[in-house]
Amino acid sequence: MFFQKCLLSLAVALGLCGVCCPREPDRSLPQVVRVSVESNLDGAFLQREYTESPKMEAILNYLRAIQVLPPPVDTGGPPTGSCRFTLTLSDGEQRVYFQRSNRYLRKDGGPWRTVNPAPAPDLRTLLEQTPSDG
Repeated sequence: MFFQKCLLSLAVALGLCGVCCPREPDRSLPQVVRVSVESNLDGAFLQREYTESPKMEAILNYLRAIQVLPPPVDTGGPPTGSCRFTLTLSDGEQRVYFQRSNRYLRKDGGPWRTVNPAPAPDLRTLLEQTPSDG
């Protein structure tokens, strides 16, 4: 019984330390250093380049808000979409996401996935309100 109480106390102490002592982000993992967006929404072509953190974070939050639904689908369409997001990482690698008609998303050369974009903000409004850096 005493041993269990000691373990519980240790677990609580470690948990509080993790909550109370903020940790630095893991810098060993590549970070996004540039976000490029090319979109053709409703016939309006928009191109944006972002290197400033708040602007990159707005686009990354948009991508995170899209709910990808299983399983992969064969859309029978072209390999590109109405919007292309290129994320450049600190190690030089790039991740490319294509979105088509607010219904499908694919990463790099992977399969198209059906998405529920409802939780995501309106992309056109986001791009119009977030001009390129510089």
